[in-house]
Parts: sequence; C-alpha cells; structure tokens
Amino acid sequence: MKKSLLVVGIIGVLVSQFWNYQYYHSKQLEKPIFLTHYYDHTFYQNDEYTFSFYYLTNKNEPKQIQYMIADGVIAYPYRNDDEGITYSDHVSPVDEYDYQYLFSSPLSFSYEEIPFDEDGTWSFQEVTVRFTDGDSVTTDIGKVVFRKKRNPNHSEAIDFTAQGSRTDGTGTVEGYATKSLKIESIETLLGEELAGNIHFTLNGTEFNTRKPIDPIFVEKDEEIEILWEMGSLASTFEVELDFTGTTETGESFISSLLFTQLPDMDEKTVNELIQEKTGDKQ
Repeated sequence: MKKSLLVVGIIGVLVSQFWNYQYYHSKQLEKPIFLTHYYDHTFYQNDEYTFSFYYLTNKNEPKQIQYMIADGVIAYPYRNDDEGITYSDHVSPVDEYDYQYLFSSPLSFSYEEIPFDEDGTWSFQEVTVRFTDGDSVTTDIGKVVFRKKRNPNHSEAIDFTAQGSRTDGTGTVEGYATKSLKIESIETLLGEELAGNIHFTLNGTEFNTRKPIDPIFVEKDEEIEILWEMGSLASTFEVELDFTGTTETGESFISSLLFTQLPDMDEKTVNELIQEKTGDKQ
C-alpha cells in the first residue's frame, strides 16, 4: 500500500513538473519584441546622434544588440569609453517582469553615412537587428526620421522650463512667453504619428500635430502649459516640436521643444504587447 502511494506521489510530482515546464515554455518569446519608437532629430553639424531602442527579451537567455541595419545604414551600440565599442556579458535591464526583461540599447547614427532624400530627410520603420549570440531579427520599430543640417535660428520667445510625466501616461510641459506673441503653427517631422498616439492641449486649447491650429495669443511673462496623454504606455517618443509665430512687434520666431517620453509598462501591458505582436495570449 505504501509503495503504491509512493508511486502515485512520484507520478504526481512528475506530472506537475511537466505542466510547470509547459507553462513556463509557453511564456517564452521566440525572438525579442521591439517596442514602438517615434524619434526624430535635426542635425546642426556633422556629428553622430544616439537613440535608445527598447525591446523585451527572455530572462533565461537575454539578448544584447551587436548592431542594427536600417535601409543599409549600420548603427552600433554607443559606449562612452576610451577603448571604443565594447560588449559585456553583464546586462542591466531597464525593467523586469515575470518572464522577460526590458532592455534599452543606445545606437549611434553618423551624419556622414545617412542617405538623405531630396527633401533633406531620411526615415525608416523596418530594421534588421543582429544580436551578440549570432541570432538576428527583422522587425518594425515604429518610425525614425533624421533631417539634414539647418541653421540654429531658433529664438527665445518661449522659454520651456520644465517637463514631467506620470505612470498613467499623462504629463506636462511648462514654460512662459518672454514677449507678447502669437503662436501660429506647431510643427514636427512626426505629425501623423503623434496625432494618432498623443492628445495635446496648450493653455486649455486642444491642438493636433497633423492639422493647422487657430492662432494662440500669449502675453509677455504669461505661463505656457502643455498637457498631454499617451494612447499606449508601450511606446517611446523623442520628438522635436517647433512653435512658430510672430511677436507683438512683428518679429518672426521659432521656439523648439524636445518632447520625450519613455515606456512605462506593467505586467498587464507587457502581456498585451506580446499578444499584439505574436498573437499568443499570455
């Protein structure tokens, strides 16, 4: 009798381990999943610019990026040391979830290597990423736009002083007008993408980055407050907004704001992202 109970117990343990393994295996990603990135940058000199790209990778086999290829242009991880580009077995995730890490890899793009189009811009959405273990993946990463050099003729008509965000996907940008002025347009290289993902208001007036705005009048020293709300916490933004208009003396101005927002995901958001990208319910 005791022997039979022992056998039943052993079988029960083995079955439990088998189903635990099956469940654990079902939570593993076949390949890293990249978040949606909306980035733009305007060059003011012949230099490099670095964007951070975010991706989910399995905890048991975390992958590091060796390089990224976008439209024939190779971007390597940026390392600020005297030895040049280095790779390390030690990895520090941005965030940790039940079965995945969220990694961030800063990748540098050189002005001299970018094949700008006739309109002076270059953009990409699909990339091929090679990892240090030899694996690679071709995937959509959102949209990244670079613009050729232009003269830094921005004025200080608007002084943006603070920017902050909350975990619920909302945030504020604060500033003030150094002169009495009229804001006539708010432009960005990623107007369509921002309009579809972020809701903006300026001093209580809604504005859409893909449509013309009605003029907004601001007195000298009057506070300027921009409120925004993201549609997805699994996206990341680094976008320059150009506020253009005229002062009360008739002087034209352009004041720029670098709008940034990092991903802020909980376990539920991660599971939803994995299901969206793979079709597998987590």
